[in-house]
Amino acid sequence: MRRVPPNYPAYATSALRWYLPQYRQRKRWPVNQPFLTMSRLAPSQPSSEPSTEPGTEPHEHKYTTVIKQATRTTDGTLTRVCGVCGEEITAPIAHIVSITLSNKNCIYSGNVKHPKVIATDADGNTLKKNVDFEVVYNGACQKVGKYSATITFIGKYKGTATRYFNIIPKASAIRTAKEYTTKLVVTVKNSTQASGYQIKIAEKKTFSDGVNKFIKDPSVLKKTIYGLDSGTIYYVKVRAYSKITVNGKSQKLYSAWSDAVECTTK
Repeated sequence: MRRVPPNYPAYATSALRWYLPQYRQRKRWPVNQPFLTMSRLAPSQPSSEPSTEPGTEPHEHKYTTVIKQATRTTDGTLTRVCGVCGEEITAPIAHIVSITLSNKNCIYSGNVKHPKVIATDADGNTLKKNVDFEVVYNGACQKVGKYSATITFIGKYKGTATRYFNIIPKASAIRTAKEYTTKLVVTVKNSTQASGYQIKIAEKKTFSDGVNKFIKDPSVLKKTIYGLDSGTIYYVKVRAYSKITVNGKSQKLYSAWSDAVECTTK
């Protein structure tokens, strides 16, 4: 008789014959093969293999992505849909809450100025340039003037925004302030691309009582301030300005103020 494979209940009756002593003697069970026991003849457990019934066949998910883009006011969604079984996995996309520039007043240096765009969503995440948005700067962004950055959202986001920034003159400084009885002669440091200089003089350190004096010719770096009181402490500071034209209208762009200099009339 042919040897019965283990764990096959259909053969349990005939296999049991091999277990009986009389059959072991007659059939000469091989010494290197274990005898069948009742535990080995127990009914087999449910298979752990995936079911092969129609509609339940195991498969590798093949997802396609469907994006509902977020805007500056509305959340979006990112949905992954399996083309085999139709399973859907949906995740929210938080809307955009903030769009700013890293610097709105860039100091003139002769180099191109492209301040960084910082965009964040409602969850506090920072959006990535060339992944979530693209930026186009108008003009050369090199000389003193007003410029703009146009932001176009892409990928999981949509919409546009425009942010503005300036390139301002480099700060000037008080070189000297020569004191006289009732006047001061102030010399300022040259600032490239300046159209002129604004000098402020005051008796208070806060400059709350300050008076403005102007140098309107950028080639002239000296200003005499008259009408001062003798024996009085004055504070003087300066800033450069550049004249520009925006939409047909003349405007001034100012540098930062210099450090104040203390002077005492004689």
